[in-house]
Amino acid sequence: MPHARIINTEFKSKEDLELSIIAWQKWSPDNMPSSLSRYIVRTGEKSTMMTAVYENEELLNQAQVIAAEWWKMYGHHVYETIVFDGPVME
Repeated sequence: MPHARIINTEFKSKEDLELSIIAWQKWSPDNMPSSLSRYIVRTGEKSTMMTAVYENEELLNQAQVIAAEWWKMYGHHVYETIVFDGPVME
């Protein structure tokens, strides 16, 4: 069953958001597991919402462990995050 993770992120500044998005776009293709879909939507001057849908819960959990490496490198640009995840409803 597909599982999704939605991450609402508020960055410390507009510049932090822009730097982090560029870093994520360069880093994620070579590091994150493949997903059924992945979108980042800019929801404000300093905020984004990312949605990723994985084939199953195991891949979602793997993605969380791998993404923690990115957060170690770029998390200091982030003010606050809210994370939701669970099975995709049909």
